[in-house]
Amino acid sequence: MIFIAAIMSFGCNNGEKADKTDKEDVKEEAKETVEESKAYLKQEREEAVQNFEKQVDKLQVRMDELKAEMGKAQSGVKSKTDHVIDDLQSEQTSLEKEMQNLRKSTSETFETSQDKVEKRIKTMNKKIEDAWDELQNEKTE
Repeated sequence: MIFIAAIMSFGCNNGEKADKTDKEDVKEEAKETVEESKAYLKQEREEAVQNFEKQVDKLQVRMDELKAEMGKAQSGVKSKTDHVIDDLQSEQTSLEKEMQNLRKSTSETFETSQDKVEKRIKTMNKKIEDAWDELQNEKTE
C-alpha cells in the first residue's frame, strides 16, 4: 500500500513538473515571439525612415536646382518668384521637424508621424512643381 502511495505521489509530482515545464516553455516562446516582433518592427521603421530620407534628399536637389535657375533669371522674374523660395524654405523647415519627430517616435506614434511626413513630402513636391511652372511662365512672358 505504501508502495502504491509512493508511486501515485511520484506520478502526481511528475505531472505538476510537466505542467510547469509546459507553462515555462510557453512563456519563453511568447517572450521570443515578442522580441522577434520588436526587431521586425524596428527594422521596418528604420527602412521607412531611410526611404523618407531619400525622398527628402531628392526634394533638396530639386529645390537647389530651382534656386539656381531662379538665380539666373532676369531681375523682373526674380522679384516675382522670390516669395516661392521663402515659402519652400519654410516648408522644408516643417518637413525637417516632422522627420525629427518620426525618428523619435514610439511604436504608438510612428504611424501618425509617418502620415505627417508623407503629407509634407507631397506638399513640398507640389510646391516645387508649381514653382517650376511659375518660373517657366514668367520667363515666357
